[in-house]
Amino acid sequence: MSKNNYISNKDKRGRYNSMLKISCILLSALIITCSHSKEKQAKMELGDSKATEQAAYQIIIWKGGGFSGQVSGFTLSSNGEVTRWQRFPGQSDTILWKGAASLAEIQKIRSQLEQSMALEMKADVTGNMTAGVSYTTKETALRWTWRYTGSDDSIPEAIRSWFKEAMAFCRALENNK
Repeated sequence: MSKNNYISNKDKRGRYNSMLKISCILLSALIITCSHSKEKQAKMELGDSKATEQAAYQIIIWKGGGFSGQVSGFTLSSNGEVTRWQRFPGQSDTILWKGAASLAEIQKIRSQLEQSMALEMKADVTGNMTAGVSYTTKETALRWTWRYTGSDDSIPEAIRSWFKEAMAFCRALENNK
């Protein structure tokens, strides 16, 4: 065997140790990202406490996750304020757009949510991609989450039509700036 084709055990151990270190670093980064995303998700689901204090109620609709951990959605407040935002793990929220809807439109969305079977529904499921709704008043905070596949079938039936209509309303409002 020639000297150039021979890899010593010392070289093999060095490469193995390097690969082991890289694997440990990547695994640590993944664990940290997942733990931060759970904390961020909990904060997001309760909404901005200052905004909730000013508004009688707040509805947050969102979806995201996956490899990047990006979550985006809309916050609708009883005072008519509608905010589109996005968040990446470990970063502050980015406000993408703020607008206003009539109080009657916001109240209609709230009434439709309350009339749906959502208030009796139990949905606390997460997945690689997750979607959810949070409904916060001064007295209570309700939250529903589900695995989101991109298909309407992944949305729980009790809230499916409401979720699609509320999301469409927010997008139309944003597009009409």
